[in-house]
Amino acid sequence: MLHKNNLVFRRAETDKDFQKIFELHNKNTVSSLSDEELKDGFLSGEFSLDKFRAMNDSICIMTCFSGNDLCGYHIASTPEFNQTSPLLMQMMQQFDKIIYKGKPLAEYECFMAGPSCIAKEYRGLGIYPQLISSLFDFLKVTQNPSRLRISFASELNPRSLNAQKKIGCEIIGEFMFNSSKFMISCLDLEDTLRL
Repeated sequence: MLHKNNLVFRRAETDKDFQKIFELHNKNTVSSLSDEELKDGFLSGEFSLDKFRAMNDSICIMTCFSGNDLCGYHIASTPEFNQTSPLLMQMMQQFDKIIYKGKPLAEYECFMAGPSCIAKEYRGLGIYPQLISSLFDFLKVTQNPSRLRISFASELNPRSLNAQKKIGCEIIGEFMFNSSKFMISCLDLEDTLRL
């Protein structure tokens, strides 16, 4: 558990945690937001409480709390866990074709990053990079072998794409799903750990 400026960063644990994640997530899905709100970023998929618990068991849901308020969360899960998701399967089918640092993406140990969400009233406070940093600390402690953090965002979601760039991700590919284009981004943990 990490405390930074009265914010607490920790893995999701309790039923209350999962309920708050579920509520924050569903407030920020495409179907829940107005056209104006969509410009501020959005989440593509909807998940049940059980799915959030399963994602946490896969690797981790890192949360940020201020008192009882959930400020944000960031999910990390294994490629194997995501094989039931048509959207993520479409992305992972590109991994043999994408060459990263001289070899196909499929040859790396990686984890799937996201979804992530910062509550509206806590945006602009630098919580997202701190969630990522706390997740990396968790991966080191648990000796997770992943080297690459793989994420994606709709090309119609510039806020998400910019957030990825700010933490050092590079766009390494793209894919189509349901007539929408998604960008694949990657962060090499070995580079991050040397910073």
